[in-house]
Amino acid sequence: MSDQYTRRRWALDMRNGLRTPPLPHDIRPERDYSNRPERGGPEYTTIQLESDANMLGQDGIRHANHGATRLDSDSDTLNAPDQDSDQASSRSIAKPKKPQSAWIRLSSTWWMEIVTICISSGCMAGLIAILASFQNRLTTDWTFFISINAAVAIAITAARATLLAAVSVFLSQDKWSHFNNKARRLQDLNIIDRASRGPLGSIQMLFSVPWGWATVSAVVMILSLLTDTFVQQVVYFQPGNIYTLQDGSATFGHALSYSGGTNFEWGTYMHDGILFLNSYDPINADVQSAFFRGMWQTSWPPGVNCTSNCTWDQSYFTIGFSSTCADVTKETLETVQCVNNRTFSVPYGFIGPCNMTTPKGLHFPFIPEPGGSSMAINSSSWDSEHLDLLDGRNFSKSAVWTWNRENIDITNMNVELKPMLQNSTVVECTFDIVIYNYSDISSISNNFNIGSSKKTTLRNMTGATDVMRSDCTSRTCTLMDQMIWWNNTGAGLPDVSFSSKDLGIISRFFSSEAFAGSIGPIVYPTATQPPGSTTAFGNGSLEIVSGIFDNMAQSLTDMIREKGTVQIAQGLTSKAVVYMRVQWLWLILPITLQVLGALALIGALLGRRQTKGVPLWKGSALAVLYHSVDKDGVMGTRVNGLQELEDLGMTRVMLEKNSDDADP
Repeated sequence: MSDQYTRRRWALDMRNGLRTPPLPHDIRPERDYSNRPERGGPEYTTIQLESDANMLGQDGIRHANHGATRLDSDSDTLNAPDQDSDQASSRSIAKPKKPQSAWIRLSSTWWMEIVTICISSGCMAGLIAILASFQNRLTTDWTFFISINAAVAIAITAARATLLAAVSVFLSQDKWSHFNNKARRLQDLNIIDRASRGPLGSIQMLFSVPWGWATVSAVVMILSLLTDTFVQQVVYFQPGNIYTLQDGSATFGHALSYSGGTNFEWGTYMHDGILFLNSYDPINADVQSAFFRGMWQTSWPPGVNCTSNCTWDQSYFTIGFSSTCADVTKETLETVQCVNNRTFSVPYGFIGPCNMTTPKGLHFPFIPEPGGSSMAINSSSWDSEHLDLLDGRNFSKSAVWTWNRENIDITNMNVELKPMLQNSTVVECTFDIVIYNYSDISSISNNFNIGSSKKTTLRNMTGATDVMRSDCTSRTCTLMDQMIWWNNTGAGLPDVSFSSKDLGIISRFFSSEAFAGSIGPIVYPTATQPPGSTTAFGNGSLEIVSGIFDNMAQSLTDMIREKGTVQIAQGLTSKAVVYMRVQWLWLILPITLQVLGALALIGALLGRRQTKGVPLWKGSALAVLYHSVDKDGVMGTRVNGLQELEDLGMTRVMLEKNSDDADP
């Protein structure tokens, strides 16, 4: 009865503020100290509690045993059940009120945690700003002394550390608020305290403690474990190429004017006592080479200077040639005519000379003979003696005719001529003077590629300008050349010019024996006509013929770009680089933690309004030490606020160890 009364009275006095806070041992069961060694004996060990009289008061804490722990004092407290409250009150001496320090005043609010959350959010916002500014940029743009991955790791770590610092305080305070206005398991105090110290305790709290605002803080503790893994995926590096301007690299030529500087054999003649120079037999090896290169080769060096992969981001004009071919067999066969309009039939012998004409007026005279295969090439071009007749359209016209009669025995069959000719093919091509507009140009692995090539065919010439030798005057020398020019090319197109001598060489090539000719017994009136370039055209199909003419046009155009009045097109050269790429999805978790941290702060502020009677003990271990629980399940303390708790923290104590024989 005496012990129960003492404990009950102690709890009542504690609630009424009449007693100093009990130490944890005050509520422990009575222990048997009969075998305890005498004080001052050789086996007696003490932990002394030194306190300032001004901090604890004269009555102070008189008794503090933990196992065998004692406070030097000669009196006991609450030994008799008949001591009334007046006597207890008379032994309680009022302590002078000590002004609160700035740290205590700050600790009595949530301002430190609010600032901590703001710092954490600031670190995350700064990280996002940095990543956004360096997204898709080169690694060389990052000039800080640490790598961008290290900077990301530092920012994420700082954001997480400051966030957890605040969240742990929210959980620590919840272990006090959890017991406000409702009796709960005392074990919850331990669980929530462990939750404030790490993810494992937070996981236990989710399954052991009713959910509330503190649950948000526990979730933050748990998810924070994954941030290290996520942060490693935020930035990755992707190799790539950039194009930069480098002198002496990435160049090719284009020309709006061409004069090959044709070599002439110069002669002289006298007129009125004045010696005149005369020219004849022009020779231009470049033009001839370009012709045969296009006819017999499928590829050639593009005339580009590129030491690596190159690109040109502008458009360039150049004068050149193009060709257009079409199968005109049907139209041509409809024009077949023979001498006296005779038809071919046995036994009257062979028909006399026949002729057929292509749509553009090219003739194929022939004598039908049995067996074999035949091919003929006929051309007509601009006559360089008539400048006024020069038209860029149809500058030259050519036709290739092939006739396969190997399976027809016309000596033993009564066969009409026109059905026999159905086994032949006529392909007609034109050669035009054009202006090319090149764009989207690149050279990858020495493969020169013009992505877009628009061409404008020139029409009738605009005029011509005389060109004299530099060492002559008009009174002593004949003309060296004439530059033919066009200034009516169209809107947005430049003026262009071409040497009349070089154009004449090109036009005469198509009608020369080097190009036009025939093989097989079909040509009239002579059977000794040279074969020309017939062997280059294979079976004479549209595909093969048009391909050869396109190659010749391209070869001549490339020759003009390299040998004409060349203008250099400066491009960009590729350089291997590494790009920084930001994978924003991996920042979802860190950003989510910031949002949850803000919600935890809101929950702490709202919880403070609902539990105004609970001091902000937060994570103080001294507050736990100076709380006690009576047998009625009431947990309380005599410490009046953080300032008094801070003063108690200045007390110097020493642990009294149990003797070897004592109970643990």
